Amino acid sequence: MNLSLDRDYRWRLAFSHPHWEFVGGSPISMTLGLGGGRQGLAGVATVANPSTLDFQPEDPLALFPSLWTASQLKVVSGGFRFEFELLGASDVLTALTQCVWRQLGRSPRARPANPPADVPGAIRDEAKGVAEMLIAYARFTNPNDRSPPALQSGARSAAAWQVGLVTSTIDIVPAGRTPQPDGVTVEVIDTDARNCRGGFFFAKSSQVKDSVSLGRVFTSCQSAEASALSYYVVAPRAKGGFYLFSSRVDVPIIGAAMQQRVSDVDARIRDVLLTAIRQAEEEQTKAGAAKAE
Repeated sequence: MNLSLDRDYRWRLAFSHPHWEFVGGSPISMTLGLGGGRQGLAGVATVANPSTLDFQPEDPLALFPSLWTASQLKVVSGGFRFEFELLGASDVLTALTQCVWRQLGRSPRARPANPPADVPGAIRDEAKGVAEMLIAYARFTNPNDRSPPALQSGARSAAAWQVGLVTSTIDIVPAGRTPQPDGVTVEVIDTDARNCRGGFFFAKSSQVKDSVSLGRVFTSCQSAEASALSYYVVAPRAKGGFYLFSSRVDVPIIGAAMQQRVSDVDARIRDVLLTAIRQAEEEQTKAGAAKAE
């Protein structure tokens, strides 16, 4: 099993064996099992060379964060069945991340020294409207309002709520800062990496939902004091710029069960966020028209 990370922040998973003799052709269906009661992850494998298969998962953000917490990997593809022990997988993935960081010449890690900046009232109200719609459509049970926590960047999120141990936030990226969701995801990765005092890992992907392109990121920071795990979603904003949604947990140790819990919250947000955003923006438009009369 081979893992690699390129300069565009894309992870690659490949399988190889010196006795394989594959020839190019149609993609090969493949399913990966990660144990712990988790659902198998589907994808296709393509022939990179006669002895190597490249695996392309349907959802990279389901695969690579799961590899980070898994202890065993089972691969099923037609008549092929093989498995790998993944002891120390998180250390390997963290080391690869640090290697790429050094090659790219990223700036040294440092925590923000300035106190969190206040969010303008109009932005806070807009984010709160989206949050209320999202909570309603996602049917989160007994969500607790939270004072918006400080972000890694030193800014303060515009809206926040908590379900169980998972804190979710909404931030608004203003128009003009970056034209594409991918620019926001790269900023998120760079910021979380600079402010992690332990082993850092991330995965980046994208999703097209209802013809709308969404950016997605997973980050994790593990240290001796505490560990943090976050999922992010970037969605376009009608006024320009983007909404940045996050789901995060801070606990002493993060295992597969905790990672799955945060992933489930992220999935529920992604399922309804476009509907929630459209509804909230319609309400904002109506409120603005009524105020102008």
